[in-house]
Order: sequence, then C-alpha cells, then structure tokens
Amino acid sequence: MSVSFRTARADEVPLVLSWAEAEGWNPGPDDAAAFFASDPEGFFVAESGTGPIAAISVVNHSNDFAFLGLYLCLPEHRGKGIGFGLWHHALAHAGVRCVGLDGVPAQQDNYRKSGFGLAGQTFRFEGRIPADPGAGLRPASAGDRDHICQAEARANGYAKPAFTTA
Repeated sequence: MSVSFRTARADEVPLVLSWAEAEGWNPGPDDAAAFFASDPEGFFVAESGTGPIAAISVVNHSNDFAFLGLYLCLPEHRGKGIGFGLWHHALAHAGVRCVGLDGVPAQQDNYRKSGFGLAGQTFRFEGRIPADPGAGLRPASAGDRDHICQAEARANGYAKPAFTTA
C-alpha cells in the first residue's frame, strides 16, 4: 500500500476529531478551531488511495513553542510504521521549537524514545456553569483578552496569543 504524508485541509479536521471521539478522547468542542487559528499548517494526515488513515497536529504557537496532539492511526493500519512516519513528518514542522504534548499514559515509553520527558499531568474538568454562578464570577469578554493571554503564558511558560484569543 502506498502512503503519503501531507498537510491536512480544514475540512478534514472534523474527521480526525471523530477518530479521537471513537478512541474515547475528549477534546473540547472548540479546541481544534483554536489550534487551527494558531497554525493552519499544523495539521497533518497520512493517506492511502482511500483517503486519510492517520493524523497528527504539530501547532507552532510562537518562535519558541509548538504543541503536538491528535496523534491517531486507524486501527487497521496500526503496527505498520505509518503513524510513526507521520510523527516524524509533522515534527519537522516545529523546527527547533520546544514541543509539548498531551500524551496517553500507555504511550509514555514511546514518547520517551522520541526524546520527550514527563513534565506533569493534565486534568480536564467539565460541567455546566449554574445560571447564577455567584459573586465575582462572570463570562469573559473581549476586554479580558490581554489578562487571559497573560495568565495563559504564566501558567504554561509560553505565550500563545492566537490560540488563547481564538
């Protein structure tokens, strides 16, 4: 089977998100749009004659920082080196940037083999905000943008203004 690697089109991102959902992953409903706004060239697919069979994102947020995610290969194509080939293809997009990733615990040894080290653990919380959330809480507005961008940079060590604004 012939496989090629290329930059994904915007209309292919929902397909990749459906693969993530099928794996039980829980990306936020607007995460892909924010990553795409940061770096539209940062999404990649491996494709065969039937279309995309693997995907990954390596989004360049700044001259110093990129983030890897959505690393998926359809089950029937796993174990053939396709995903790993796409991994290398996509990481080249980051150049000399520091690359972070949110990885699944079962793959930590593989990430380590590729030069990544465990830096922490991520927890995602979700739920509904009550109609009256209480004193001092309100929805964010455009006037809060600079403060939110600064808080994001302090929390993560890198500024990601396009991502945070989106």
